[in-house]
Amino acid sequence: MKNLIARLKAWRQRRYWQKRHLEFIRTMVLSDLRWLSVDPAGRAITERYEKLTASDWYKLDHEPIEHFRKRIGMCPHEKGQTP
Repeated sequence: MKNLIARLKAWRQRRYWQKRHLEFIRTMVLSDLRWLSVDPAGRAITERYEKLTASDWYKLDHEPIEHFRKRIGMCPHEKGQTP
């Protein structure tokens, strides 16, 4: 019985810190969005990550990376664009 209680407590602690980790990441992304929004590429990148960390991320449309890189002018396969 002690082993079962210890396992339950360990599971609850892991679950708590995983949730806290996602909240921390979301806070960092929103902070970066605030400061990087003056740069078009910085804004696009942080808005992309903001959508990925949203609680309803599965309901949102997510642009494929190859289109995204071209849109922000950072495609390494296109001439004249900064890798």
